[in-house]
Amino acid sequence: MPAPTTPEEAIEQGALGPQSATVDGNSVTQRSLSELIEADKYLASKNAAANSNEMFGMRCRVGVPPRGGC
Repeated sequence: MPAPTTPEEAIEQGALGPQSATVDGNSVTQRSLSELIEADKYLASKNAAANSNEMFGMRCRVGVPPRGGC
């Protein structure tokens, strides 16, 4: 299986694969799924904060009343 390139791929591969494996005396242990999910949430919140404007996603407009009269 190729190395994951996104957090979503890492979570998917972690869910499908074993927690640890040993081959010819070499052992490998994956991070737990809860750690991967926490990392994904952190990265998502970090990206959301970086992509928003200074007003936290709010837009300000100046209201102009109509120029009609009585």
